[in-house]
Amino acid sequence: MANHLHRILVVASNSGVVERVLRSVPGHEIVLRTDFESARLELDRHPPDLVVAQVRLGAFNGLHLAIRARGRGLPTQTILIGEPDTLLELEAKQQQARYLTWPVDQPTLAAAIHDVLSSADAALPDASLVAVDRTGGPSLAAAV
Repeated sequence: MANHLHRILVVASNSGVVERVLRSVPGHEIVLRTDFESARLELDRHPPDLVVAQVRLGAFNGLHLAIRARGRGLPTQTILIGEPDTLLELEAKQQQARYLTWPVDQPTLAAAIHDVLSSADAALPDASLVAVDRTGGPSLAAAV
């Protein structure tokens, strides 16, 4: 499937995290939030393809966003960025999220984002193979 514009929710109060993520995702729609509550509202209202979040977000953490997305059945993928923490890394894996240790270098972050978005693209059905029922019954169509 061809690459397309992805919607990426970046949740971070650390300007270094924000800058590295922005340099890693040129050409995509980026939504920036600095706290958990505004990120939760954004996730609920306009689910992104990918959430890239700092682990520490006040009383909550980025993992709660991954849990919320999965619990709502959203196809949103998650990458968490935080200090080394074996327990959080394990919990991230259980939620099918990636965990990157800060400071993460630019090539590693860009590769992780690319891999996650590519795997999400591969999971989508190829629109050119979707059949359309033209007999008047229920149908499914997709734009190519």
